[in-house]
Amino acid sequence: EALAALIRLRQARVTQIVKTLRAEINPSTHLAIIPTVQRPSRICWTEGSDLKALSEVADYLEIPFYEASAERAILDAQECLAQEIPAHKIRGILRPGLPDLRAGQEFPAAFKELNALGIQDLGFYNYGLLPSSQLDLLASTLLQEKEVRL
Repeated sequence: EALAALIRLRQARVTQIVKTLRAEINPSTHLAIIPTVQRPSRICWTEGSDLKALSEVADYLEIPFYEASAERAILDAQECLAQEIPAHKIRGILRPGLPDLRAGQEFPAAFKELNALGIQDLGFYNYGLLPSSQLDLLASTLLQEKEVRL
């Protein structure tokens, strides 16, 4: 019971800090929060982050779906969405190469499935570590998705 109270207190404090920041910055400036870098993201409560509460006070949650496979990245996204976070409030982050997504080979599948879940605002980390073959795969996946949306 004491541990649960401590966790709730931490989450309330983190949420209040973000709410205070949102109130203090220019309304035209979007506030995006990275709630965790732990895997999987759904356990961010251990660090004091309440995904639902943070999604209500921040403009966006930037959630790293850094997983070994597309399947695990999608499962993490589904579990985050199950916490009643609107998909349009999530900016997903993928690493389209080592050590994630089976050395990047499953990047197209993860990208497509995240989009299918409604997570359409995606970023990528870390271009500087990607070999040219992975950059080519990233580019072709993005170009293919652009054609599908046109």
